[in-house]
Amino acid sequence: LMAGVANDKVFASHVGGKVELIQNQTHFDVAVHYAVTPIQIATTLTFAIGIWQILCALLRLQFLMTYFSDPLVSGFTTGAAVHVLVAQIDDLMGVQVPKASGVGYIFTRIYDLAIRVPQVNVSTLIISLVSIVFLYAGKEYISPFLKKKVHLRVPIPYELILVASTAALGAILNWHENNAVEIVGNIPAGLPQPELPTFSILGECLVQSIGIAIVIIAVHISMAKMLGKKFNYHVDDSQELYAISLTSLLGGCFPVYPVSTALGRTMVNVQSGSKTLLSTVFSCVLLLAIILWLGPYLRALPRCVLASIITVALKSMFMKCGQVKRIYSISKIDFLIWMVSFLATTLIDVMEGLAISIAFALFTVICRSQWPKWQYFYRSTQAKQNENDEKATEKSDICVFRFDGPLLFTNVERFKNSLKLTTDSWMESWKSKDSQEVSTMNGEQKRPQNHSGEEKPHFLIIDCKAMAYCDYMAACALNESRIMSNQRASPEFTIDAEEFF
Repeated sequence: LMAGVANDKVFASHVGGKVELIQNQTHFDVAVHYAVTPIQIATTLTFAIGIWQILCALLRLQFLMTYFSDPLVSGFTTGAAVHVLVAQIDDLMGVQVPKASGVGYIFTRIYDLAIRVPQVNVSTLIISLVSIVFLYAGKEYISPFLKKKVHLRVPIPYELILVASTAALGAILNWHENNAVEIVGNIPAGLPQPELPTFSILGECLVQSIGIAIVIIAVHISMAKMLGKKFNYHVDDSQELYAISLTSLLGGCFPVYPVSTALGRTMVNVQSGSKTLLSTVFSCVLLLAIILWLGPYLRALPRCVLASIITVALKSMFMKCGQVKRIYSISKIDFLIWMVSFLATTLIDVMEGLAISIAFALFTVICRSQWPKWQYFYRSTQAKQNENDEKATEKSDICVFRFDGPLLFTNVERFKNSLKLTTDSWMESWKSKDSQEVSTMNGEQKRPQNHSGEEKPHFLIIDCKAMAYCDYMAACALNESRIMSNQRASPEFTIDAEEFF
């Protein structure tokens, strides 16, 4: 869709005025009289995307992929799956819906689909429902039953069976003529001739292709990580960048659209039982056979069947919504990242949703760095706990302050304020008649336990185990804390911070 919009913009700049969105067709007779054709723009756009991607690989920008956390990837891919599903509904219903693009276009598309419900092609809808039921029943019930009863290890190719049978029935019953069912149509035989990019429009295509290149990388890496986690193999981000960039550069020398990871086709491949890249060899051989010889036999294949295959394959993508409850129980912040990624991608658009998702994830990192948790613990030791505990009577009274995060200029003030609150609370506790054992987190006392005796405190300990690193302002803050502690000391209350500093 993004490539079609970019193609439309570049084409409009050369023919003047706004033109209709270019669709993914094999021939573009609409532009034969112009110096630059849509297929030439698509070829150059693919090459431009490859340039951006190879630059990312050469500059080793794969480290940016570390910000693609599992909740972000899961929310983003689920939101993208919603767009893929909505894009199939018109074919499932057999209605014609005008193309839409831009921020929030999904609402426009859903509205267009809703007002065309009375125009639904009943034959197309029946074929779609039968196809979906066949695929779902086969994968969810028949295959598990056969695997359990007869120990069937070879996956049954339900998609291939469905395509072959519906293509044959479509040709025999002539669904296209008799029932107005949309079909695939003519598939030109033979491989396309190599065609170099049109370098005169490369500059325009470079501008239009930045966002597309980013989305392609994001979707590709996200799917690779998701499937790598599912099948327990390692994903090398650098290798993936080089692979996708070289594919785009090579594709730019042929009349093809930009190369990307197709969510629907990928999940169809996974649902078919594929686990390694060897499956692509068989896919390519079959695709080559279709291009060279079998294309005419698929002419009568209903388009709603292809949409049904993609729809069923997306089921596993939407099953990820079940992880939200578990994510919420583990981390509220990761839950927010998932929700923001999903909602932004679904309600706005894929490109804008990705940008918002990454920005929000980075914002949570900043928040956790700027407002880390802190806690303190202090107690008074009156006497030996048992006869063998000789150190108990000798141990000085201490207050331990813990700051759970790196100490930086962004959280120095929080560190000083929390340390002051700790010191004030500690001093106040020793002014009371009875000392207490107090455990406090983020300024809230937790279940104080009474003890007798009043001994003067001697040590303030700052636990720095959680401070991964400190900057210049952090060092100054630590020194200021030592000076402040000494200034607050009195004959009745002495803080010795020298041991730490």
